[in-house]
Amino acid sequence: MEKNHHQVLKQQQETPSSLSSQNHNKEIITSDRLKRDEWSEGAVSSLLEAYEAKWALRNRAKLKGQDWEEVAQHVSGRAGGSKSAKTQTQCKNKIESMKKRYRSESAAADGSSWPLYSRLDLLLRGNHGRPAAAAAAANPPSVVVEELPSDSRGADCGDRVAKIGESIRWVAEVVVRSEQARLETMKEIERMRAEADAKRGEMDLKRTEIIANTQLQIAKLFAKGSV
Repeated sequence: MEKNHHQVLKQQQETPSSLSSQNHNKEIITSDRLKRDEWSEGAVSSLLEAYEAKWALRNRAKLKGQDWEEVAQHVSGRAGGSKSAKTQTQCKNKIESMKKRYRSESAAADGSSWPLYSRLDLLLRGNHGRPAAAAAAANPPSVVVEELPSDSRGADCGDRVAKIGESIRWVAEVVVRSEQARLETMKEIERMRAEADAKRGEMDLKRTEIIANTQLQIAKLFAKGSV
């Protein structure tokens, strides 16, 4: 009985210390999470740079998981280890957050003083209100090539370069196919126009022949009547 009483007293003495330790650990975890969610001006610029390049290569379609992973690697690599590494989820959430703020700033009647507004406007709408596709054609995005440390594995670098090359080749093929289709359409229109002109000429010729034959028949009738 006395032994159980001592154990209860010992647990009561240890409980405040244990709770204090748990609270301290929670504070550390929260602090670390806040540090990871911090975005410096340079990190935001690197994020937009990588996102713009990937978005252009995807023909303005949604980025996939591998794309976001490479964007996060680019942002973390530019930080040079001075800041906490960014995850693909953090990068995606940051882009969505900036898009939401851009829409909110665009709806404001008195304009926007947000420093990133013009860059988001160029990304989402294009130069001077032109469609973004036309703006991208006039100002093609530069391909982002991340500077890798000298001790990085060559295989990873080769894979990333190969993926970028495949994306560029795909865009080039789409442009070539579109141009070929446009030329074929123009040729078909010209052919149809030439056929229509030829048919119109034939109809004019037949109409002239009919009128000439009619006038000849009328002249013959008048000649017979006068005899």
